[in-house]
Amino acid sequence: MKNWKRVSVAVITTLLLGIFSCEEATGPAASYTVTVTGTVTRLNNNLLDSVVVILNNPFRTDTTGTDGVFDISFTSTEKNTTSGRLTFSRYGFYSDTMTIQYSSTDKDKDVGQVALRGLTSAQDSVVTNRPSARPGVIAFVSSTLPTISIRGAGSNDATNLTFEVRDSLGVPVDAANKATVGFQLVAAPDVVVSLNKSTAVTNSLGQVVVQLSSGQRSGIAQVQAFAAVKKATDTTQVDTIRSPIVSVTIAGGNPVLSSFTIGSEKVNVPGLVKFNQSVAIIAMVGDTFRNPVQPGTFVYFTTTGGIIEPDGKTTDNGTVSVSLRTGLPLPPGGVATITAQVGTPGAAVAGKTGDERRVDEKVMVK
Repeated sequence: MKNWKRVSVAVITTLLLGIFSCEEATGPAASYTVTVTGTVTRLNNNLLDSVVVILNNPFRTDTTGTDGVFDISFTSTEKNTTSGRLTFSRYGFYSDTMTIQYSSTDKDKDVGQVALRGLTSAQDSVVTNRPSARPGVIAFVSSTLPTISIRGAGSNDATNLTFEVRDSLGVPVDAANKATVGFQLVAAPDVVVSLNKSTAVTNSLGQVVVQLSSGQRSGIAQVQAFAAVKKATDTTQVDTIRSPIVSVTIAGGNPVLSSFTIGSEKVNVPGLVKFNQSVAIIAMVGDTFRNPVQPGTFVYFTTTGGIIEPDGKTTDNGTVSVSLRTGLPLPPGGVATITAQVGTPGAAVAGKTGDERRVDEKVMVK
């Protein structure tokens, strides 16, 4: 039998866990700046622009310009040597990866020259700075944010998407071959999701930028760029070239108690006669528009009886599950009260007091 307790307060579901320690408090670790640089080329050593370089730990990204150079920097407090993986990607080329290591004594990392191999031998022999040919493809270059939040949630609710028009050999179109690019929403969670423009003309680098703004529902928004290009064999007719469909995640907003629920898998547990009996405690967290909150939102748990996992992270559907196991201390009156809270335990959330940020569930221990 499942017992779900719904709470209509406002902002957080958590089961609080108090942890006591006799260890001495230590000061924050000293921070330092790490820089990762390098140059990307074709196999013929010609500099390669528009290469998206991604560092996975921590997540950082940069795109090479006409000089082929990338420069990624970040602040770290890691005391030990830390590894990260660099990924190099560009339309028309095979991707490549490499591993780097950094520390406070080895923080300036120059990886030197990285040569990407083209999908065709023609790509490997292209000489840069030559005039481009007519538009042939539209490539997606980058987004300023891979994930945005619903509008009005207090987080970033828009991202810029950069597309690049290139000729058949992968060279960005120049001014003589500029193209008018259109943009369309292929899919969106609601009708409020929007693009800030319907068309744009390529700049000197063959690029166009469009801004995607979120609505009030979470989900996936998909954008595609397209352009009408005159056929090489018959300029009175046109072909339509299209970019790959670009997907952007729109995540939920901040948690509110009116969309916060906690429940237990079982109503009764034989915890007075048996120890280490397990029961699942599930919390479900939503935002003010009834969307699941952003994945990875922490929920904290405490109990007046037995032992419970102290915290968990919400999944894509806004739920988190932890285990309550029977044992000492035995709950007063044979009823264990499980408390759930969203946000840092003891800290104010959205102006609410501690009692307004918590929800409780009771489990009878027999």
